[in-house]
Amino acid sequence: MVLAKRYRLHKQHDILSVLRDGRRIHTPYVTICIKSNQSVGHARLAVVAGKKVHPSAVRRHRYQRWLREVARAHILHLPAADIVLLATPSLRTVSSFQILNDSLDLFLRKLHIAI
Repeated sequence: MVLAKRYRLHKQHDILSVLRDGRRIHTPYVTICIKSNQSVGHARLAVVAGKKVHPSAVRRHRYQRWLREVARAHILHLPAADIVLLATPSLRTVSSFQILNDSLDLFLRKLHIAI
């Protein structure tokens, strides 16, 4: 399924603001950048996977879809913040969606503590 439009963070200046000023949490496959945004009242999310993750656009988009799907399952439980999931090159070693889901599940549940 697709992440609802109200939960997407898609303006470049908003994403750069989170990357520049947000708090970073490093996980095995993703760096989670989070910045409080109480004015919106709910979480907004962006996923970034650059060429360092994989030279193939097809693979990068697959990883982005996987990350959005993991976040979609948690979006209603996330704090009111802007969140950017920044894929790292180690994401190449993930062979299935389930492995990624299990890895990120714990970190996404603990984001309330991070803010």
